[in-house]
Amino acid sequence: MDDLSLSDIAGPVGLQLSPQSLFNEMKEAFPLRPPHPKDTMNDLMFMGGQQSVLQWVQDRLEAE
Repeated sequence: MDDLSLSDIAGPVGLQLSPQSLFNEMKEAFPLRPPHPKDTMNDLMFMGGQQSVLQWVQDRLEAE
């Protein structure tokens, strides 16, 4: 699998969306929230996956 660059994720140049602003938008869309006793295993796994993606993007931003 080829590595994606942040510009690949952010979209076309005309979009005027920086990688950092995209990351900030993602953090707002998928906020970290504490688990609730009524959350199903599916809910917990889904939220964990969202946070893993956010962490990966943050690590990439810090590396560049």
